Amino acid sequence: MTAPKPGRPTALLITDEDCRVEDFALSALDVGAVATLSASDLRSPLPVSDLVLRFEAGALADAARRCGYPATALRADDPAALTKWAAAAGATQIATAYVTRGPLLDWLDQARPALAKAGIIFTEWQRDWDTAIWPHTTAGFFKVREKIPHILAQALPDAPSEDPIPKGPR
Repeated sequence: MTAPKPGRPTALLITDEDCRVEDFALSALDVGAVATLSASDLRSPLPVSDLVLRFEAGALADAARRCGYPATALRADDPAALTKWAAAAGATQIATAYVTRGPLLDWLDQARPALAKAGIIFTEWQRDWDTAIWPHTTAGFFKVREKIPHILAQALPDAPSEDPIPKGPR
């Protein structure tokens, strides 16, 4: 993972996997363009419900508004479109929140060669709590649950040391 570099012409990409990009130091970047990327179509071979599409579009538009930027709405259908958008904005890097695994990452991996050929670096942010949690996400929530006290101690050193989730019937 490569972190965004301050001062570089940047295209900010907001994905449906993380709509909290305002958590990151956007003011340190030279943001010249913002896009929201709709990717729900990647998750199913069947048509996606209009309700799902409207919810996704609303969440992405809200994220762009919270950041204070007008945004171009992109769809994850043609990976080359990502390069065209960023190049047209004069960006030398795309900055987005960390994308873990799954169809969106696969699609972004398809886009990377064209980005590299155009001289555009794909960069990602990761929050401290993301870094603390991801190593434990190998087998579902209950494996992560067992590690919550350790995760909290690592990500939030002032957090209580006892298990914050009571044990009981599931």
